[in-house]
Amino acid sequence: MSNISRALAIVCAIALVLCFTSSSFAQGTAGKITGQVLDSGTNEPLPAASVRIEGTVMGSMADETGNYFILNVPPGEYSLVVNVIGYQPLRVEQVRVQQDFTTYQNFELESTVL
Repeated sequence: MSNISRALAIVCAIALVLCFTSSSFAQGTAGKITGQVLDSGTNEPLPAASVRIEGTVMGSMADETGNYFILNVPPGEYSLVVNVIGYQPLRVEQVRVQQDFTTYQNFELESTVL
């Protein structure tokens, strides 16, 4: 085998290895949780609601339209806890997060008398 053929074979082998490794690096390792927090009586959004994943430091605060999102959540099953002043806290269990997918979880909170 000549030097040119050998060099060409090495370049092709390296290119083939890079093709397979780049596709595996492109895959994510986490998912996302998103949804909306609403008043159960009026269906109005609840801005500034705290949504957190129980047992972790991960969480989010709802925006002015009641929407929230939590990024980079490892795959698994979680309990979410929602709090906002003037409403009863709500805990939702068995929220499943899958790699590279968005999990949708909405909340409807009941108001409390202060």
